[in-house]
Amino acid sequence: MIIITLLNKVVDFLSSFKDRLYNWKRGYGFIPTLYYADPKRQIALKVLPILQAYRKLIADGQNYSLPEWVVNNDNVKNFSAAQLNKIWLEYLTEMIHAFELILAEDYKAEYEVEIDKGLALFATYYQHLWD
Repeated sequence: MIIITLLNKVVDFLSSFKDRLYNWKRGYGFIPTLYYADPKRQIALKVLPILQAYRKLIADGQNYSLPEWVVNNDNVKNFSAAQLNKIWLEYLTEMIHAFELILAEDYKAEYEVEIDKGLALFATYYQHLWD
């Protein structure tokens, strides 16, 4: 049983390597074909756990930066650090929700609005994803 499992892993590795090599030769990069079949899913699989961990860091108060970017520069002084962090956490939650919906097995057209909103926030605040 162990030998069969090991052989299956070797065969999978070689098959994946062959697929990646073939794509590299065609100029698509050393990337498996699976990534081209549904790139938004592959991106979501990578981004989602990072956003979740980052949100936890902010929720735990482990961030060094003060998310002043979530409000207009003229109004920053009207918000406390706790209020700014709360707004930032809400935005991060919406971003995370969008990526979770992208990965949902029971994807529905009604999700489009929520996905669009979360991805718009992600695009808007991408440069501010740091602690």
